Amino acid sequence: MYSIVPRQLSFTTLRALVLAVCAGGMLVACGDALDSAGDTINNGGGGNGTIGGGGGTTSSGGGGGQTSYTIGGKVAGLLGAGLVLANNAGDILPIASNGIFNFSNRAAAGATYAVTVFTQPTNPSQVCTVANGTGTVASANVITVAVTCTSNLYSVGGTLTGLNGTGLVLQDNGGANLTVTANGTFTFVTQVASNQPYAVTVSTQPSGPAQLCRVTNGTGTVTTANITTVSINCLNTGKYLFVANTFDNGGNGSIAAFTINPASGALTAATGSPYTPTENRPYNLAVDPSGLYLYVTDSNSALISTDAIGAGGALTLDVSTATTGAATNFPYGLAIDPTGPYVFVGSDVAGGNGTLEAYAANAGVLTPVTGALGTSTYPSGNVPYQLVVDPVNALLFAANYFDGNIVGYSIGGGGQLTAVPGSPFPFQAGLPTNQAYAMAVYPKGGFLYITDSVANSVDLYSYAANGTLGQWVIYEVGAAPKGVTIDPTGSFLYVSNSGDGTVSGFTINATTGELTAIAGSPFVAAGTASPNSPTAVQVDPSGQFAYVGNGDAGTLSVFSINIMTGALTVVGAPVSSIITDGGPNAIAIE
Repeated sequence: MYSIVPRQLSFTTLRALVLAVCAGGMLVACGDALDSAGDTINNGGGGNGTIGGGGGTTSSGGGGGQTSYTIGGKVAGLLGAGLVLANNAGDILPIASNGIFNFSNRAAAGATYAVTVFTQPTNPSQVCTVANGTGTVASANVITVAVTCTSNLYSVGGTLTGLNGTGLVLQDNGGANLTVTANGTFTFVTQVASNQPYAVTVSTQPSGPAQLCRVTNGTGTVTTANITTVSINCLNTGKYLFVANTFDNGGNGSIAAFTINPASGALTAATGSPYTPTENRPYNLAVDPSGLYLYVTDSNSALISTDAIGAGGALTLDVSTATTGAATNFPYGLAIDPTGPYVFVGSDVAGGNGTLEAYAANAGVLTPVTGALGTSTYPSGNVPYQLVVDPVNALLFAANYFDGNIVGYSIGGGGQLTAVPGSPFPFQAGLPTNQAYAMAVYPKGGFLYITDSVANSVDLYSYAANGTLGQWVIYEVGAAPKGVTIDPTGSFLYVSNSGDGTVSGFTINATTGELTAIAGSPFVAAGTASPNSPTAVQVDPSGQFAYVGNGDAGTLSVFSINIMTGALTVVGAPVSSIITDGGPNAIAIE
């Protein structure tokens, strides 16, 4: 069949020609097309039509046939797929796009019509409503049915924990500000349409006390339900930092105290710092869970000192002292179980094996957990320089530096200790090949990390809930590693390497405990290499800042932590912590 339509015709001319052909009695097969306004015409398929007389189902003109008319209208706002309309619950019409639609079945004058939504669209989820959808056919096509689609809106929210301060403001997609004043669930007032993104962030961190709030599960795409899985956890930033300078002050030692700038992490010496305790050689420190007291092991005087923490971190020395027993029972290691609180001390006993002493803490006063020091003392080894507590599983571990082993105890009711099965555990091959020093426990328990100052490594031990140590994995670090610490979220681990002036950084696999070196590690501790001898490292309670004690230099280096990657960036110049000589040995942060 040859085309009778010239190739160059305007839309208006073409439409007139089609109408003329139809009026002349020729059959026309039509699919979706465009009307004169350019809208898509959604036509139903499968209908039969005859033009002329003779009783056809659809007819126009003479011959006694009944005139019939189309039922249709216009769709607007459609974004999703799968919209299906129905007329009189039987004539089904899928709609693929916005524009004009007509049902395939025509209706005679006087017939009723009722257009409804048979299936709502999805991806995005939408609700389509019908206006002018019912009526009676007059003597013209029905073109006034209006179908309007709008995307479903869903709320975005989640759970907040750890909030102590005020002024926390959250945002979604860079706006929709939401001030949150209490822990629990939160929901943004502004909802998000289906198939649209959401991105929850912290616009203003809390103050009074200063905190850092982290968002997890904060981004995604809304589908067909409210978002309730955003998690926000707030941690206090460090207020005060304390340092034990064991050999400062002519060998008698000193204690330094600093305030921490919550925005930058920078340190400012507290009034009167550094302090000169009457006891000799402060070795380790720990802050009471109340934040009111600092406990110090005095390694040359057989005493544990309690210092009161005042405004600005200023210390009042020796508000209380507790003995470790004989004058030759020198305390070194120190750890706190916050559930008691209980204070555990590792001592070197002259002429014998080292011991562990257990104390209950009450308003800064330490008393043996059983009421008597003799029954509150437990065997350890030589020498328990470092202790660590796993409060989740109620466990205490001690590294015996000269014995090459690790002892483990379970912490029972009242703070009494019971050796865990298999304790003591050999540390690798033992001396002289391996020598355990500092330890850190994963915040949720299950993994113990120990620095090996001879093999230049940090070693991962997994352990059961009862404290029995299992297999180990060895990770190379810098020369002569001393301190080790884990950030409070359990994301990153840092090791201070006293032999080459660096800090090694790792990310932690939360499932296996395995370590992966952070890009840029090792980090230079104080701008120069080994003369500074980093001996201790601690992360502040919010996980924003890391502090490194440079033993030979008598200074502290401050680092900011990239909370996404764990990379360290130096903040300012090192800060002095000493009176004359002999630098930091241990750091504690409130």
